[in-house]
Amino acid sequence: LLVDQGLPVESTDVTEGIDNVIEYVKERLAVIPSVHHGHTPLYEFDSDIDARGIWAMADVIYYAEDMTLYGYGHYREIYRKEDGIWKFASVHLTRLATDYLPRAK
Repeated sequence: LLVDQGLPVESTDVTEGIDNVIEYVKERLAVIPSVHHGHTPLYEFDSDIDARGIWAMADVIYYAEDMTLYGYGHYREIYRKEDGIWKFASVHLTRLATDYLPRAK
């Protein structure tokens, strides 16, 4: 669930708006196998309707038949409660390290 109006972020690779996010996933991620794991969430509640979270993240993306990306980092998220439902206002993925390795046969 996403809020109607997301928060602006500063980054070199930003996808804004639900329609653009869906198109990005369809074009780039829906066509290749991938696994994303979020671990050990930490939440801070700024008010009754605003909160922030950070998750440790590890992912595996099979970009090509012979290449696999292993990524390690964090998801930083901002949440907003609208009509009694918590929704994403912003999701930012930061990778601390990436390893591109030959894909096991």
